[in-house]
Amino acid sequence: MRAVRPSPLRHSAWLVQARGHWRTVLVACAIGLSLAPALARDEPPEPPEPTGPRQAEAPTPLGRIELELALGQAEADAEPARAAALALEWLAAVETEFGSAAPERVSALTRTGRAQRIAGELDGAETLLREALQLSRTLDGPLSPSQLAPLTELARVYQAMEEYPLAIATFAEAQGLSRRTLGLLNLAQLDMLDGMAESLIALEAYDEAETRQREAFDIAERHHGTDSLALLPRLYEFAGWLRRTGKLAEERALYMRAIAMLEADGGAEDPRLIEPLRRLAKSHQYAASFIDPRAMPSSPTGHLSADQALGRALVLARGAEAPSPAVEALLLIDQGDWSMAIGRRVAALDRYREAWLRLGDAEDGARLRQAWFGTPAAVTAPQPSWRGVRPRGSEPGLTDGQVIATYSVNAQGRAENIEIIESYPPGRKDTTVRRTLREMRFRPRFEDGEPVASDDQRYSFLFGVRP
Repeated sequence: MRAVRPSPLRHSAWLVQARGHWRTVLVACAIGLSLAPALARDEPPEPPEPTGPRQAEAPTPLGRIELELALGQAEADAEPARAAALALEWLAAVETEFGSAAPERVSALTRTGRAQRIAGELDGAETLLREALQLSRTLDGPLSPSQLAPLTELARVYQAMEEYPLAIATFAEAQGLSRRTLGLLNLAQLDMLDGMAESLIALEAYDEAETRQREAFDIAERHHGTDSLALLPRLYEFAGWLRRTGKLAEERALYMRAIAMLEADGGAEDPRLIEPLRRLAKSHQYAASFIDPRAMPSSPTGHLSADQALGRALVLARGAEAPSPAVEALLLIDQGDWSMAIGRRVAALDRYREAWLRLGDAEDGARLRQAWFGTPAAVTAPQPSWRGVRPRGSEPGLTDGQVIATYSVNAQGRAENIEIIESYPPGRKDTTVRRTLREMRFRPRFEDGEPVASDDQRYSFLFGVRP
């Protein structure tokens, strides 16, 4: 479509009017009126299209806001390398717009450092976060809460570097600052206590790790109140820590407490009860995974068994106002996993078949079938014997050792055709790995609603040894 040419009448009249030549205005009007039809008929031809190859136009650089949106999308899509690259561009745009000594740069440095850490670029992350800390202290003083985010993120970088003592010290510094600036019961310090506990576990300081988790639960309990449902996420998290340390009876007591809290709030038919009931059953299943009898204490009187917990959860799911086929199938799988863990193989396979059929009514049933039945899943995971070896990096001077095995999982959920393909030091822990695999139980892969064998499975046992 051709552009409309400006009227020569109006254009000429404006020019001469600006100079005050009114006589010429009249002349111009007459000329314009006489030429307008001709000009309308005699438009110049459009320029010819270029016949040679087009030269690609340079892309327009993204602005700060566009870069921040793209960074957020890359983070949401779990694309760490792309997010790290975009974060550096965004940081440069922030510096250009606000300057190198602006408060906005502290948060930009912190977010970019986080992106670098997630992408595995730890040295670059450490540099950026140290710069963020220095800038924060320069702008706001040594006790500024703006230091909390870069301090906590820097501690996570040290954790990723396996510099655990340094990570613990940095988390502790962040917690101390949070208590001074945000109050003794602020919830921001829970992440710092979690980080300290994780690093202490890596150093095999289990008692100290548990102390940090108890402190975190105590803070949350005092902040929310002992009977507040807002406490439940932290209760579940602390219960998970108790499982890791083998305190299963105490873990289950917390789940029973959660059940009582939910019943008091919403009654015995509250569908929110499904979560603690499932967690309680998984605690029993976890105990069945271990050979070590210390991991299998009996539950106190009044605690539900795995069968009771899952049976009640399934009744709640089926009686819901809008029953979910996916939730029902998940609970059937839980029942199957528990049956497989304690050797009731026939009952386990029946529950798996029922879950497969129920997923046919789910909106995304095909995807869930692939996720839950597409590959064999370990139902029990016995702990290999650590006799004569140590966890990697737990002591100075250890040499890395490993055993890698391949195996098949048959349709009954048992490992077979076990073959050691790598072993260093040769033969050191081969027997341990073979025994562990023979004792494991699996939820087998399913095809068309029936269990089938799966080949080419892989198992690795990593450890440290004295040279």
